[in-house]
Amino acid sequence: MRFEIEDFANIFGRQLKDIVLFGLRERDLRQAGISLSDLVADGFTKEHFDKLGVNAFNLYRSAHLKRTELEYLGYTIQDVVACEINKRTFENMGYCLKDLITSGCSKDDFLDMGFTFDDFKYVQANFSRQDLRSLGVTLAELIEAGFVKEDFLHYGISAEDFIEEMYPEGDILKLGFTIKDLVAAGTTRRRIDAMHLTFQDLIDGGCQKAEFDDLEISVNDLLSQVSLSGSELEGLGYSISDLIEQGLRVEELKNLGYQAHDLKDAGFSQDDLVQLGFSEEEIAQA
Repeated sequence: MRFEIEDFANIFGRQLKDIVLFGLRERDLRQAGISLSDLVADGFTKEHFDKLGVNAFNLYRSAHLKRTELEYLGYTIQDVVACEINKRTFENMGYCLKDLITSGCSKDDFLDMGFTFDDFKYVQANFSRQDLRSLGVTLAELIEAGFVKEDFLHYGISAEDFIEEMYPEGDILKLGFTIKDLVAAGTTRRRIDAMHLTFQDLIDGGCQKAEFDDLEISVNDLLSQVSLSGSELEGLGYSISDLIEQGLRVEELKNLGYQAHDLKDAGFSQDDLVQLGFSEEEIAQA
């Protein structure tokens, strides 16, 4: 005999939600012609469905409920994950990887669904290194998935994170980070020297005065390896005052290409300029 919803109300004089008191299961109701959609329409919530043995996936599959409707009924993303669904179903239900990241789910949860570490590249949200740590995701796993500098920066992961985890600087550079990034992250001159990098390599890598100061590399150190003019030094952030403060003599400044007016503006006297061989006309124009 097939019962309709009205029969339950007529026989028991109760609301349909009260049928959970009788210990019935979802299959009993289905055999009686009552669908999950009927139960949703009658005001069932997660509490009622739990007693019937109905989970979030059952409601998606049979009543076509998605994220918004499920949340309204009281289901959390953890409830959905507990259904052991796959990535495609999870996304069809209206969820995405960033929901897993922010919900406290584990690395095993998203791997079991079929997500890969490569999927992390396409999460359009701002997350921190701590968010990934809370998931149990390691830098090595992201590297293996093909992450490069831009991908890591998307998650707030800098060269400093790699240095803290004792990654060799050479490996960090292969990810797209620059020597300048390494210096900003706290790399020492000793570790730079261990990489057999020249000062020209540092310049080519974007290092300027601030980075050389951090590495305790002086102008004299630079000039001992690299042929630089005064204008090139200025391009690296060194003023003529900086050069004087670091001990360069007036004749060295002239050899770097500084003119009489540059040296006069820097505080050198007319006698200094005469001794350097500047002409009277050059001195007068200075």
